[in-house]
Amino acid sequence: MPFHFESGIHVLASQTAFGEITIGDSHEYGITHDPFERESVNRAILDYLGTFASVPRPEISERWHGVYPRLENGSPDLTLDVERGATIVNGLGGAGMTLSFGLADKNLVRDEPRVPAGGARKSSGSPGD
Repeated sequence: MPFHFESGIHVLASQTAFGEITIGDSHEYGITHDPFERESVNRAILDYLGTFASVPRPEISERWHGVYPRLENGSPDLTLDVERGATIVNGLGGAGMTLSFGLADKNLVRDEPRVPAGGARKSSGSPGD
């Protein structure tokens, strides 16, 4: 599967309450990116999906393109408590479908006290913090 590897294809599937299936995806890494979508990548995603999921008449109805920042210090996320009850989490580098529930759990169930309103806290546990 050299094409899949070169195109950053890894297939994930998640079904909604309405029976629709959100699938993904492919990643392109680098400083600049081609603004055009390659249909061969979309076809390869659907073909690979068919190897492990029975989806009648798979068809892509919507597409999105994301630009996902990554932290340079190796941390998987940036977490800021901007005020009491408001937390910003970002920097998952396009792995939100994979990491979001675990990251939400990590941030909702913490032993450490919340920063007072108006304070900000950078995520702990990363090199250089």
